[in-house]
Amino acid sequence: MARPTLTLTPRGAAPPVKPAPPAKRAKPRQPSQPSEEAKAKARAKAKGARPKRPPSSIPPFIAVRELALLGLPLFQRMNKVGVLLPMCVGIREQILAIVERRMHYKVVGWLHAIASSTAYQYALHADGSMRHRLDGSIDCAVSPRDHRLAQCLINGGRAMVAADLGLPDPKKAARKPQPKVP
Repeated sequence: MARPTLTLTPRGAAPPVKPAPPAKRAKPRQPSQPSEEAKAKARAKAKGARPKRPPSSIPPFIAVRELALLGLPLFQRMNKVGVLLPMCVGIREQILAIVERRMHYKVVGWLHAIASSTAYQYALHADGSMRHRLDGSIDCAVSPRDHRLAQCLINGGRAMVAADLGLPDPKKAARKPQPKVP
């Protein structure tokens, strides 16, 4: 039979206790700075104007589907075929004349999503591409200028577009030194 072992502690001493974890220090609270977007909204609200629409993050084929659901024949055709077709110049005004006023803001965003997409730029850049009217019929050929513009947007962005079209570089134009006023 084993003997029980006793632990001896000095009189009045408490049994050993686990040490407490170190206290967490509270970080000093920083005053919150409003973001640039919040500042822009506040300025627009003060002016009574609408805030700027953020860059479109809508995929172009979703925008095509939404416009097709409005009953627009060209977009129904694009949705069915699954290919973006070049649109005629001034199609935005034609669409806005048809749809309800409360839908204008969304429609403009959808058109922006389509026209700024790489797939649409490839459609403009294709050899022999033709612009289409709202009813789906062919309007005219894509102009050589629009063809070059699409090629530049596909290859190199806005600075290349400016150089190709003979315009001043937008970055260099913004950096003009201001004359000192005595």
